[in-house]
Amino acid sequence: MKVEKKITAKQCSAQEFMTSPKLAFVMRTNESANKFLPVFDHLSNKTNLKDLREKRFRKQDLPISSRVLNDWCKKGLLIDNRENADQWRTFSQIDVAYIHILKACRNFGISIRKLQEAKVSLFTKLGRTDFSLIEIAYTYFDKEKESDEIHLFVDELGKCNVLRADDMISMAQNKLMSNNFFILNLNEAWNEKK
Repeated sequence: MKVEKKITAKQCSAQEFMTSPKLAFVMRTNESANKFLPVFDHLSNKTNLKDLREKRFRKQDLPISSRVLNDWCKKGLLIDNRENADQWRTFSQIDVAYIHILKACRNFGISIRKLQEAKVSLFTKLGRTDFSLIEIAYTYFDKEKESDEIHLFVDELGKCNVLRADDMISMAQNKLMSNNFFILNLNEAWNEKK
């Protein structure tokens, strides 16, 4: 049995990392692709990735009610990680970031079905790494929130990708954006929790 070796950002470009059949097609500028490389290096450190995934938040840290939380669990948007119903639910930084995305998307009227499809893109491991698109987006936001806006691009099939403003301009200039997509400013969604 052949075991795939995990690769690092030094061995692969950010464009290659963030290209997958489960992600929406995004034309990245070279500058944009290079800006994501430090994020890949940061997440390649197991301690940093473990910190993002550590379940240390509770319901009171979320921007939604218990009723909405339960409904989203029933519909498969969230995973109920409790062993029994008497335990408290716990959430990681990534879970909280994802819940903020869900809330913003629902506020804009995005359907549950499209959000279920988008979840696949957001949590797909990229390339041969151990991290997902949402982990890259959140880490980039955390490191660059003062200087750079990033956006979640969701196409008509519910596939997602992360765009910087330069990427959106490049795609628009090359007429690669159809009318059937949704773009969410992640800085606005995630700054709400501050």
